[in-house]
Amino acid sequence: MLLPKGSELRFFKPCS
Repeated sequence: MLLPKGSELRFFKPCS
């Protein structure tokens, strides 16, 4: 699994 960084983190949060 790749870790989100910056704005990508905001996409992972709701996706989780």
